[in-house]
Order: sequence, then C-alpha cells, then structure tokens
Amino acid sequence: MGEGKTEAALFIADRLAQARGLAGFYLALPTQATSNQMFGRIVSYLGGRYPGQRLNLQLLHGHALLLDAFRDLRMAAVEDESREGTGHVVAEEWFLARKRGLLGPFGTGTIDQALLAVLQTRHGFVRLFGLAGKTVILDEVHAYDAYMSALIERLVAWLIGLGSTVVLLSATLAGESRRRLLAAAGAESAGPVPYPSVVVVENGETHVRSFSASSERTLGLTWEPREELLDLLAGVLSSNGCAVAICNTVAAAQQLYLELRRRTSAAPGSELLLFHARFPFAERSRIEGRVLDWFGKDGRRPERAVLVATQVVEQSLDIDFDVMVSELAPVDLLLQRAGRLHRHPRPTRPTPDPVLRLIAPPLDAGGIPDFGASARVYDRHLLLRSYLALREVGEVALPADLPRLIEEVYGADWPGGLSAAWCQVLTETASRLQRTREEHQLLAREALIGDPGLDDDLLEEFNQRLEEDAPEINPRLQALTRLGGPRVEAVCLHRRGERVYLDAAGQSELDLGRPPASLAESERLLGAALSISHPAVAGGLLATSVPTAWQKVALLRHHRAIEFDEAGLARLGPATLRLDPETGLQIEWQRAPEGGS
Repeated sequence: MGEGKTEAALFIADRLAQARGLAGFYLALPTQATSNQMFGRIVSYLGGRYPGQRLNLQLLHGHALLLDAFRDLRMAAVEDESREGTGHVVAEEWFLARKRGLLGPFGTGTIDQALLAVLQTRHGFVRLFGLAGKTVILDEVHAYDAYMSALIERLVAWLIGLGSTVVLLSATLAGESRRRLLAAAGAESAGPVPYPSVVVVENGETHVRSFSASSERTLGLTWEPREELLDLLAGVLSSNGCAVAICNTVAAAQQLYLELRRRTSAAPGSELLLFHARFPFAERSRIEGRVLDWFGKDGRRPERAVLVATQVVEQSLDIDFDVMVSELAPVDLLLQRAGRLHRHPRPTRPTPDPVLRLIAPPLDAGGIPDFGASARVYDRHLLLRSYLALREVGEVALPADLPRLIEEVYGADWPGGLSAAWCQVLTETASRLQRTREEHQLLAREALIGDPGLDDDLLEEFNQRLEEDAPEINPRLQALTRLGGPRVEAVCLHRRGERVYLDAAGQSELDLGRPPASLAESERLLGAALSISHPAVAGGLLATSVPTAWQKVALLRHHRAIEFDEAGLARLGPATLRLDPETGLQIEWQRAPEGGS
C-alpha cells in the first residue's frame, strides 16, 4: 500500500503509447469517490505530460456531471483560446452521451463502465471498441466478489484479444485470484510469487520480477471494547491529531458519529465529520471534497479531527490519519484500511507508531464472535477466518506478513487445534460460501458475452436482452455489474403544504408536472438524489412510479421522488425516512423488517 502503483501504471501506459502506438488509457476504480479523486490527478498528469496539446479526458460514472472539476473541463472544451505551458485538458461534449465515453482517448471512472462492455447489452460492442487498443488499468482487483471477478476475467480475455494492454493493480491479491486472472490472460500460474512483485504475461508466457519495498514498518494491532475506543476518539478531539473510525454499515457509522458528538464538547479548532454513501449526491460531493482537502497528502490538515466513515475511505483514496479505529472486515480489506494510517511522512504525530485498533466483537459461550450487521455486508466465513488470523497478533510486519495473512484467510485450509465449535461453524460457513460463489459464477456466465475464442455469432450477443439502469425489472434481465438487492435512485424533495421544493428552506420551488427546462436544472435534481440499496426501502420505492415529467429525461428517467415534510420525515410502508443535513438519510422502523438492518 502507498508504494506508487498508480504512478507505475501511468508510466506503463505512457511507454506503451510511445512504443506501440496504443490509443490512450482508461483507469477503472472501485467507487465514484475514488474515481473523482483520481480524475484530479489525471488532469494534472496529462497537462504536465503533454504541454500545449489539447487532450480529451472523460470522467465516467453515473454522477460525473456533478463534479466541479469535470464541469470545468466541459466548459473549457467550448472555449477557443489557446493555452500554453501547462497543457489544455478538456472534456469534449460529444463523448458525454451514454456509451460514448469510452471512445475518448483518455478516461477514468468506475470499473462498472468497463464491465458493461462484456455484458449482453444493446450496443455493448461500442464500449468494447472504445477500450480496444488502449492501456486499461483496473485498480484494487482483490476487492470484488465471485460475480464481479468472473466479469473481470472475461473483460481481461477480450481486451487482450483486441490488442489492449491490461494492468491489474492490487497490494493484497490472494494466490487463487491471481491464478484465475492469469488464466483469463491465456497464461499458466506463475507458482509461488514473491511479495512485492510485478507479474507480466506476454504471448502466453509469465514472467515474475520481484523488488524490495521502499520501506518496511510494523503495524500494531489491538482488540478493544467499543466504549474504550469511543473514549479514545473523544480524546483526539480534545487533544490533537487526525483520526478515522471505519464502520461496515451506514447505520453503524451514523450511530457512532452521534454518540461521539454527544459525549464530546469539541475544543475550538476541532472537527467531527461523517462520510458515507447515503447523503444526497451534491452534499456527498461536498463532504468528499472536505475529506480530501483535510486528510490528503498536501491537505490543509486540521489540528484535531475525527472522521467517521464507511468503506468509502477504504481503497484508492490518498488520505492519511494518525489514529485508526475499525470494525472487523476480511483481512485484505482491513489491511487496505490500514494503508491510510501513517501513510505520508509528517513532522509530528500524536502516536509515533501506526496502530490499527479493532472493535472487539462479542463472543458466545464457544468463543465464536458475533459480527452483527457486518455479516450481512461480508461473508461470515471470511470474517471468521480473518478473526482467527488476527486474534492473537499484536503486530504485523509490512510488507513481509501480508501474503501469509491473506492466504490464512483465503487459502483452502484453516488452522489446526481448533475447538469442536469452531470446526463446526467453519465447516458450515465454508460450505455456504462455496455455494454462493458457484451461484454467482453461474449468474455471471448467463449475463456475459461469449469468450473471444469461440466461433459463435457474437453480434447477436451484443444486442441481447439485458437492460441498463432499470431497477424495476427482474434482476435476470438487468445488466448488473454488481450483485445485491435492488439499488434505487431517489430525488429528495421537500413538501410544504401544496408546494414542493428542491431545498428544505423552501426557496427553490419545483413543478413535478413539468420536465426540467435545461441540463443545468436536471443536474440540480440529480444533485438532490441519493442511492438506496436497503432491500426493504428500495423495494418500497420500486413500487412507486417515476414522475411522468422525468420519464423521458435521460438523467432522471429511473429516479423516484421522496417528499420530506417540515420535520425532515417521509414514510414508506413500515419505514420512516429521516433526512438530516448532518447525518444523511436515516432509516427508522415501526417494526423490524425481515432481512433489514
């Protein structure tokens, strides 16, 4: 972690562009937040690398139009003035249309945009054509489940067949995952691979080149009760330093944030901030900018600050903290979180050595941990194996211990000498995990276009039944890049009597019977939207209709509307939705929903 993988990938793309004439690159990241930060880095890189040239760079994800930096490049594209010295990077308007973005020479965005190229969607070949002959960089390839991994493997096979160069980045890739990716590239396994290393496949042959990490360090690891860690975080706000607490669910992050706010009287100059995916997009973008501004490498670092967050800060974000508290996650993702701890050199820190402080889960009579809602986010077997791998570890040597820990969790065998209770629960959860993986791989095979080596008529597969961005239809008919329950986009509106407003203050009145008059108005509505994946709430929203005036508007045609009253409340079946400017969308229940959290 923090070794410079992204810079190495850009160097490879640059050398290949010169040596082989490859037509640009696409850098694919796990989330919109990581894509947004990377976009700024790519703008700077291209401007410095190609001074005086006009270059087209696209940001590709569902809410790219809301990012100010991308909007600036769109405006720059229509200006006619010559810019010298720093380069002229623009976002050409023609490429903003859906499916055209990957046709541009340079791009960064979510991995989903690339994965759509190998799903059976109408005109999917346009995306695949856009990636052909480029350097395609897929970041954090360890972070995906069996379904997405199957899609990535098919994408790798197609890209190589189309003359692209594929660069896969990960600091925590398990051996079995590496073997499958190498097979997708048409090569055999490289066998045991030193860590860290670069694995290269060319003409079906595999070459491994290891290197020494630029630095070695020891990561302390402790298990502590939740209350003690709350005291620790409160102490940061009253003394000095920058801390982060990472929770596995939005509800857990909101609860921890509110508890921390209640128990601390922040001293002047201290900051407490909550960051998760259940804020309206415009507000989420503002918070994201503040996180990067405060905790980035060259950020305006507060003297005292605590960030409470979900997995949105886990990977690819170049941010740095003095203190880290976390709920347990699978070990590879946990180590990714720790990669944001003491990430950059600082003249002073409140703690001289990095320590990852884990919230100790409650144990039953057999010593088996109860992971609560985390077991609905991550597979329970992987959480159990991660707990076993770390429960008696007081420190981790990085990078030396990293491969061993990953194989202890993802390898075929678990430790010996375990109690009968542990053996039983591991056997049961391993069986369930295997069934889940097989089911997900089958779903992926049903959705994917054929292998590039097959003789079948692929044109028919490029015009198949799968629909994009249509959460209301059967999942088997959707072009899903990620599995899970339905994910519904909803615009947050505010009703005051007979009138509806876009803002809680009641200053921007909205006529739901009239389509947006301009792209700017559509973007404002999009900025008030949020994405809801909670099964019960998403299902309730899908039972409502998209406002008629939005149904032919490209940006809004699948968006529902949620109307909040003057108290900031909206009712949806058994759920009460509370939209709070400080904590985002909260979900409260009149009765506990089945499968909810």
